[in-house]
Amino acid sequence: MPDEETSERRRRWRIPLRLVLVPAFGGLMLVAVAGALWLGIGSARQNTLELVGGRAEAAIDSLVRQVESELGPVERQAAGIADATSRGLIDPTDPAPWDTFIAGALAATPQVAGIAVIRPDHSARLSIRGSREDAEHDWSDDPEVIAAVKVARSASAAYWSDPFWTDTVGETLANYQTPLTRDGTFVGLLIQGIRVSRLSAALTLRQESDIVVPFVLYGRERVLAHPLLMQRGVGETPDQPLPTLATFSDTVLAEIWNATARPLDILQGVESLDGSAVDFQDREYVFIHRTISRFGAQPLTVGAYVDASLPETYIRRVQLAGGFGLGVLVVSVVVAALLVRRASSPVVTLAAAARQVRSGALDTVPKLPTTGIRELDDAAQSFNGMVAGLRERELIRGLFGKFVPEAIAAQLIRDKGALAPRRAEATVLFADIAGFTSLTERMGAERIVDMLNAYFSSIVSALEAHRGVVTQFQGDAVLALFNVPAPDPDHAAQAVRAARAMVQVVADQTFGAQRLAIRVGIATGDVVVGNVGAGDRLSFTAHGDVVNLAARLEQMNKTRGTQILVSAETADRATGFPYQPMGEVEVRGKSESVTVFAVPAAPGPDP
Repeated sequence: MPDEETSERRRRWRIPLRLVLVPAFGGLMLVAVAGALWLGIGSARQNTLELVGGRAEAAIDSLVRQVESELGPVERQAAGIADATSRGLIDPTDPAPWDTFIAGALAATPQVAGIAVIRPDHSARLSIRGSREDAEHDWSDDPEVIAAVKVARSASAAYWSDPFWTDTVGETLANYQTPLTRDGTFVGLLIQGIRVSRLSAALTLRQESDIVVPFVLYGRERVLAHPLLMQRGVGETPDQPLPTLATFSDTVLAEIWNATARPLDILQGVESLDGSAVDFQDREYVFIHRTISRFGAQPLTVGAYVDASLPETYIRRVQLAGGFGLGVLVVSVVVAALLVRRASSPVVTLAAAARQVRSGALDTVPKLPTTGIRELDDAAQSFNGMVAGLRERELIRGLFGKFVPEAIAAQLIRDKGALAPRRAEATVLFADIAGFTSLTERMGAERIVDMLNAYFSSIVSALEAHRGVVTQFQGDAVLALFNVPAPDPDHAAQAVRAARAMVQVVADQTFGAQRLAIRVGIATGDVVVGNVGAGDRLSFTAHGDVVNLAARLEQMNKTRGTQILVSAETADRATGFPYQPMGEVEVRGKSESVTVFAVPAAPGPDP
């Protein structure tokens, strides 16, 4: 009771917002306007120079982020290709799968103009963006290639090499080189070529204004990126892939290392930036730059320069504004009172709406109206956007399970969207519809889609009832996993039960007025599971011989007159079923024969 009385007393004696803001806002405006006039007129040039320096610093931060966003994905992609090669998922000596994999890599990184892999015998496979065919080359007589392979053999990690001109693309390319190994043995050198013109174009899009000129230097003397290098091949030649400061058309940039340059006081205490001021052609230019060593054989100087002579115009504007400011000072207190009165109502409305959000009643939160005050209007619009985002998040949370298996969705939420690749024992079930091709020709596209939707709904229910996780729909085929991502010690038996249930469900129903029959293959063994894809388009899937074996067993049902075939490993782990030995069979892609068993699909109790 005493605490409640104290709280009630405090609520009664709370001061209204208007009584706080009118004197405070009016007094602060009085001090602020007077102080701004005094400081602005007394030190206009110094303040303006600091403003210019701040804009340049912001521009450099933006430029560095842009360089990282252009070149960072190339490094990550190279690491992925090297990892896939080391694990035997792709082979530089096998052109067809390699070309498919590299085509996906090019699609994921538009900044990459081409990807080459040079094998230990100096033969090479070259994939160029926009080219329909990948080309084989023999570079065994090219001394530069021989030297590059020699360096890669002894390299312990990927590295950036010097930019080079290529007639194939018609411009200069930055290049990232990655040694590829398998079982500790060098199997090739991966080279990714990045368009220099694209980097210039990307930096120009981030240009803060016409007076701020961004640039990137390779080392101290060569120009890697600049607004004048946006077009392919501009300023570049085969003998001189990157223009030098001395030959480049921007004569102001050539003064960056001028011995007469003056240090900038505005950069004191800013360790991440260097800068100087240079007098050139009766103008004063300010250079501000940062050195990064990550993306090149030589350090990159990322910077911008501005014409610092412009502040004189700003000084004249401040002086002219002085007289007008005196008048503003007189009416500032009155304006403050009016603004506070107008501002208090939206603030109260915002507070009430925020309390509704806190209570979780998102559907009843009103949309805040717009106001004539920018900050309050921004706050209202941001609040409305936040509420819309919360509603959309609730909607997405409800729809998420329709497109991602529940077990995977739960793990994605738990791991914040990351499913790291891992090896695990799993039972893989592969099923498809018998005679689907002829059925498609007979029914037509619209009816076949309706039929498939009804069919998938039934068999997915049967799979999930036995803790199966559907990871892929491939036409009429379904790939399901047991024991991943959620462990299940009875996974093999669950897969066999699910297969029998699926066969029975299909036999008992019609789908789009069609009677169907299915074939199922089941295999148990080690798989590698995790997210696979490019950029922001990923899917959870499994890789391994056992996946291929399940698919082969499903196909083998055609010739064996069966509906369900399982591998010996599955039968060993799932005992109690009425298996029918089918003997040893040759399976395409495996060097040794495989013992398989048929499982009758007749109804009956499962063990």
